[in-house]
Amino acid sequence: MTDLDSMIKALRLAWLRRIFSVNKGTWKYYLEHLLKDYGGLKLLSCNCITKDLSINSQFYFELIHWWSEFRKTFSVKQEWRCIIWNNHKIRINNKTVFYETYSTSGINYVSDLHFNPSNIESLNMIANTIEKSNFLIWTGLRHSVPFDLRQTNCHPSITDPSFKISNGLSLIQAKRNLRTIIQC
Repeated sequence: MTDLDSMIKALRLAWLRRIFSVNKGTWKYYLEHLLKDYGGLKLLSCNCITKDLSINSQFYFELIHWWSEFRKTFSVKQEWRCIIWNNHKIRINNKTVFYETYSTSGINYVSDLHFNPSNIESLNMIANTIEKSNFLIWTGLRHSVPFDLRQTNCHPSITDPSFKISNGLSLIQAKRNLRTIIQC
């Protein structure tokens, strides 16, 4: 008998392939509009929890929720936890943050905040890349990062995720085995 919940989750997660494809579609514009306050499709590469999100579409809300559960369970490389934006561990006024000007300027990872130098020195380092950078916003963002994340030096990549299956197979190997079983 088929586990209906797992089947629904798998079908929902299959939409991720369509979302990340280069093909344009009006439905993608709707999704980007829903996620614009969270950085658009960048949200799918963040370390977010769905209780922090206010998305009106139940379909996309569940997709993001199940994607984050799947990634936490099966991801081999967990560098995505180092992304600053929408990270449930990085909060200002008990809310996750997303600053579009910083994100578009290339400041996306904890290591981009330069914790080794002082606040003023690190602000001066990025002043050339961010136009009209505000010292208070920069300081608030740097101080909101927990100490355990400050020690990491990773640059996540959603384009090359690695996942594990309980018996040690990679996700690609598991798909090949499943196709072989179905064809027999």
